[in-house]
Formats: sequence, C-alpha cells, structure tokens
Amino acid sequence: MYSDTLSYHLDAALQRHGSRTALEDASYRLTYADLDVLSLTWARRFRALRLNEGDRIVTLTGNSLWSAVALLAALRSGVVEVALHPSDAWSHLLGILHEVR
Repeated sequence: MYSDTLSYHLDAALQRHGSRTALEDASYRLTYADLDVLSLTWARRFRALRLNEGDRIVTLTGNSLWSAVALLAALRSGVVEVALHPSDAWSHLLGILHEVR
C-alpha cells in the first residue's frame, strides 16, 4: 500500500490508537479497534454482495457514528457512499435515489 494514500493513513491511525475512543454517542462507544473491525467487516460484506469499485451504496444513517463506519467501509472497499439524512423530505430523498441508480 502506498504511504501517501488516505487508506494508508486511516489504517495507521486505527492501528496506532487501538483502545482509545474513536466515536461515541448516547447509545454506543466505539474504540479505534472496534471501528477497524466493523468497517472491515462492512467492506467485506459489500464485496460479498458483489459491489465493485465505483459502485454506489446509499445510506440513511443521519449524523451518527454509523455514518462514520459506513464511510470508512466504503473507502476501504472502493464503493461510493451516497449519504442521505432521514430528516430530509421524501421528495428530496426520492430525487437523489433516482439520480444515483
């Protein structure tokens, strides 16, 4: 892996900070190690679903720690995340979904 890539720096930070808190909300606390495992698991799942580099996934996570997990998994797998917010109007969400299919 090239040392000047985003993926390289993310992987290094995840390894370096292991047990430190990476993300926290009212319900969950994820360490960097947790974030590493979850994002790799999701990235592998994307590949198992036969999603290829450049394919799009749509997430509806809002501003949550899960949106960060999804983004990191997308970066690691090469898919493109289209992040939507659940508070957006249905007409807006449907318009975006129509554009990304």
